[in-house]
Amino acid sequence: MARVKRTILGRSARRPKPSSLTAWALASLAALLAWQALELGRYIRVETRPPSWDQANHLEVAWKYLGWLHAGQLKEIWTYTPNSSIPPFPPLYHLSLTLAYLSAKPAWAALWVNWFYLAFLAASILGIGWECGL
Repeated sequence: MARVKRTILGRSARRPKPSSLTAWALASLAALLAWQALELGRYIRVETRPPSWDQANHLEVAWKYLGWLHAGQLKEIWTYTPNSSIPPFPPLYHLSLTLAYLSAKPAWAALWVNWFYLAFLAASILGIGWECGL
């Protein structure tokens, strides 16, 4: 029986060996995330305005989720329908924003939650590229 070679996007499905290119990609990702964190920290120190309309809506939904969590009303989280001016978002995002309310400045802490989502997305894209051999 002949062996069939698996391919992804026309390339071998075998994972490439670690190389200097891989080290360069990881270093670049780390540098990008460090730069984003430094810039976010600078923005938080300089910015004095309250959250914009969209940020305030997300924080309001997270506040409602936090209240329902404290009251033990988990069904409310899964069945919540936001007002007609904002689209529905997955509950996990707003649940993670409830952690921002543990800080003295929740609006700024929410920005760090977004930075962690950026880091997760960037690492995921790098991992997908690694698996595809790109």
